[in-house]
Amino acid sequence: MLQASPPDEHLRLDALHSLNLLDTDRETAFDEIAGFAARICSAPVALVSLLDSDRQWFKASVGANGMTETPRSQAICAHAVAADSFLEIADTTKDARTATNPIVAGAPHFRFYAGALLKTESGAAIGTLCVLD
Repeated sequence: MLQASPPDEHLRLDALHSLNLLDTDRETAFDEIAGFAARICSAPVALVSLLDSDRQWFKASVGANGMTETPRSQAICAHAVAADSFLEIADTTKDARTATNPIVAGAPHFRFYAGALLKTESGAAIGTLCVLD
């Protein structure tokens, strides 16, 4: 998988870490947001995903089978954060950014991704609300 990182990565990470959200307990509000995204998009997986320097951590998840994080190298969300934009990939097997990603090429064989950026008040993209199928 091609790695993606925004040009202001150190500022983005500072903003993420200042929120003190990483590795915190589950919260109903975040779980409800992920559940709503899954339902509205008819997607089996939805995540509130925060992108740290070396991992993607899930503040909330639906359908992720108990996973709480993945290595950043497997984070499709990193491409949305790097582009500073909503990202939709209709067929992950045909996109150069994702075709060789282990979660695409192997189990769970994700074929669709859509992610909306989560931004701080200052505009730093810290992660995504995303759905996968």
